[in-house]
Amino acid sequence: MKNILLFLFIILASYSCRKDENKQEIISDLIVQTEVSNENIIFNVSSEKMYGTTGYEIIYCEKLRKNKIYIHFKNIKVPDAGLTVISPAICKINLGNLDHGTYEVTFKSNNKKNKGHLYVDANVDLEIASDGNVKTN
Repeated sequence: MKNILLFLFIILASYSCRKDENKQEIISDLIVQTEVSNENIIFNVSSEKMYGTTGYEIIYCEKLRKNKIYIHFKNIKVPDAGLTVISPAICKINLGNLDHGTYEVTFKSNNKKNKGHLYVDANVDLEIASDGNVKTN
């Protein structure tokens, strides 16, 4: 019984530590557009680089604390298959229903940080400093 449990533990540990080979570094600038859908604020992000098939996904993590938003773009997930058309890598970041106010936004991509502000009132407006590799359209 102990051998079976040890074997299962080793299999699970090796599976959880397996590197995903279908990922690439982000090598282009990213474009962020804002959208409001059902009172939720969404960042639609796309790469400037175009890929030869659909389904390339920008992998990110986000943190939202009080009036600060931090988004780290990590890499690009390569699809196993997709339509053969020219398409950017994309992701949608749903920030939820934010209260009116000004939010400090930090984007990180390729070890560079861009700072900006998200203004939420009757309209939603995102401004990003132009000195980095994340920008608005």
